[in-house]
Amino acid sequence: MAALLLTRDARALRALGRPRWLSRALRVTIMAAAVAVLTLHDATAPTRHCTDSAPCAPDPVSAMTVGLLFAAGVAGLLHPRTAGWLAAAFTAAVVSYDLSHPALASPTWVYAVDLGFAGFCFAVAALGRGPHPSGAARAWLADARHERPPTPRALPRIGVGWLVVAAMCLLTAVGVAGATWHRQATVAAREDAAVPLTVDVVARVDADTVRVRLPDRRFAELAVRAADHPVGQRMPARVDRNGVVQPISDPYDVTGWFALAVAAAGVAAACRGRAADRFAGLRELFTQPQPVSQVYVRAGLGVTAVYPGDARPGEPAATELSCLSAPPVVDLPTDDPGAGRVLILPTRPALLYGVPAAGRWCTVVVDGDPVLPTGPVPADVHAPPFSEPTADGGPEPMSAQWTDDDELSGLDAALAAPHRGDLPLRPEEVAAIDPADSDDNPYQVHVHAQARPIGYTLIAGTPLVLLTPVGLLVTLSTTAAVLLAAVVMAASCAVGFRLLLRSRLAWNRGGVAVVGAAGSARLGWQQVRGIEYGRHDVTIHTTDGGLVVAAHDHSSGLGRTGRGAEQLAHALRYAKEMARRSVDPPRLAVPTAPAALYLLWLAGTPALAWTLHQLSAR
Repeated sequence: MAALLLTRDARALRALGRPRWLSRALRVTIMAAAVAVLTLHDATAPTRHCTDSAPCAPDPVSAMTVGLLFAAGVAGLLHPRTAGWLAAAFTAAVVSYDLSHPALASPTWVYAVDLGFAGFCFAVAALGRGPHPSGAARAWLADARHERPPTPRALPRIGVGWLVVAAMCLLTAVGVAGATWHRQATVAAREDAAVPLTVDVVARVDADTVRVRLPDRRFAELAVRAADHPVGQRMPARVDRNGVVQPISDPYDVTGWFALAVAAAGVAAACRGRAADRFAGLRELFTQPQPVSQVYVRAGLGVTAVYPGDARPGEPAATELSCLSAPPVVDLPTDDPGAGRVLILPTRPALLYGVPAAGRWCTVVVDGDPVLPTGPVPADVHAPPFSEPTADGGPEPMSAQWTDDDELSGLDAALAAPHRGDLPLRPEEVAAIDPADSDDNPYQVHVHAQARPIGYTLIAGTPLVLLTPVGLLVTLSTTAAVLLAAVVMAASCAVGFRLLLRSRLAWNRGGVAVVGAAGSARLGWQQVRGIEYGRHDVTIHTTDGGLVVAAHDHSSGLGRTGRGAEQLAHALRYAKEMARRSVDPPRLAVPTAPAALYLLWLAGTPALAWTLHQLSAR
C-alpha cells in the first residue's frame, strides 16, 4: 500500500520547484543579454562607408542574422531551450558573415561572447527543471513506491493555444518576408531602368536625410545611410519619371524587414516548443513510473486541491491541479434562495502520482479514475483550507466551499476557515525553530530585520534597467540625463526603503511589534488572528488586516538574516502558543530613511546620468 504524503514531506518536496519570480527573472535576463550582445556587435564592428564607386548594396543576409538574435531574445521569454538553439544559429551565422566580409568583422573575442550567450540560454533551460533532490526530498523519493498511474482512454491534446500562436507567427513571418522581397525587387527594377543624373545637395534635413535639387529645379528629400553627402556636393543619382530619386551610393534597401520575419519565425518555434513540452510532460506522467502516495483531494470547477494525508482542519493545501474534468453541480439546502449552487465535491481520499512541486506533472486517482491535468503543478495555491471528509460523503458547509458566486480565494479563503496559525505546531516545526528563538525567558525580545547590504545593492542596481532602452531609443542632453537619473534614483530609493530596509519586527511571549512594508502595529498575541508565510515574506493577520515583513534566508541568495520565512513564522507561532498575558509586547520604533540612502542617491545620480548621456550620445 502507498504511504501517506505527510505535511513535512510536502514541504520538502515543494523546494524542488523553482520560484516563479526566479524563472521570470532568468527569462527576462535572456532578453537583456540579447540586447547587450546586439549593442556589443554594434559598438565593435567597423563603420560601413558607402561611396559612388563602392555603393552599399541591399544585404538581406545581415538582416536575417540580426533577426536570429532578436528571435533568441524574445524566445527566451517563452522557451529558453529554443532561445539557445537560435543563439547558436546566430553565432554560426555571424561568424560565417564576418568571414565573407572581413572588412566588417568584429574582434574575435566577441564571438566568445556570442557562444556564452547561447550557453546561458541552455543553462536557464536546465535550471527551469528545478534543483536536484537532496536531504528529505531525496529520502522520500527513494522510499516512495513507484508505479504507472491508470492509463486514461485518451490523452487530451493540450498546448493547442500555443500551436495557434505559433501558426500565426509563422504566417506573419512568411507575409513580411514575401512583402519585403516583392517591394525590394519592384523598386530595384525601377532603379535599373532610371536615368543616371547629377543632383545638388542643398540642405541636411537630419542625420539620415538630405534635400537635393534636380536638374529641372525640383527639390526632393533622399534617405542616405552610411555615405557622407555634405551641402554643396554634386551627387550622382538615379531618377525616373515616376518619382524615383535614389543616390547611387545608397540604393533602395528594405531588406531590414527580413529581421522581423526571422524573429517572428523564431517566436513561432518557441511557441511550438512550449506546446511540445506540455504534451510531453503529460505523456511521460502516464507512461513512466511515478512516486505514489496517499492524499486527500477536493475537486472544484476545473481544479483539484491536494492535501497531505496527515492534514488537520484549517491547514492549507499542498498543491492544486488544473484539470479538464468538472465536478457535478450540487444544490445545497439554504434559507437564502439566491445563494447559488455549489461547484465543488467533498473532501475524499485519493492516490497522488508524481512529485507535488511547482513545474512537475502530477495526477490524482479517485476510485480508480485518473484526473487529467492540463498543466504542471502551479507555484501558487488558492484552494480553501482542509476540512475533514463528511461521514455520509455529502457536500460540506457553504463556508468551506468554492462556489460560483463566492469571491473568496487565497488569503481571504484561508481567513474564512479555522486558521493555520491557530493550530498547534507540529513536532518537526518546533524542531526547525532556532534555539535562540525558543528559550524559556518570557521577557526575552527577539528581533528580525533584513540585511542592509543586500537592500542597498538592489536599490543601486534597479535603475540600470534604463541603460538598454536609453542607449537604443533616445538621445539625451546633459540636463535631461541628470533630471532623469535624479528622478529614477529617488524612486528606487523610496520604493527600496519601503520594501527592503523598513520592514522588521520584535516579539516576546507577550506579543509582537511589527513595522511592515506599509503600516506598523504593537499587538498582544490575543490580537493576532493568524500567521502565514510565503517564499520570502511573513504576513501577520490582525482584526484590522495584515502586516507583511520580508524574510530571506541564506539559501535564497537575497539576504543574510539567518531566518527564512518558514522559520520566522514558526518562531512567531511558538511564541503565540506560549503567550503570557502578564508580559507586555515589546516596542519597536518606525525607522526613518538612513543617511546612507541619501548618500546613495547623491552618488548614484551623477554616475547614472553620465552613463545615460554617454549611451544616448553613441
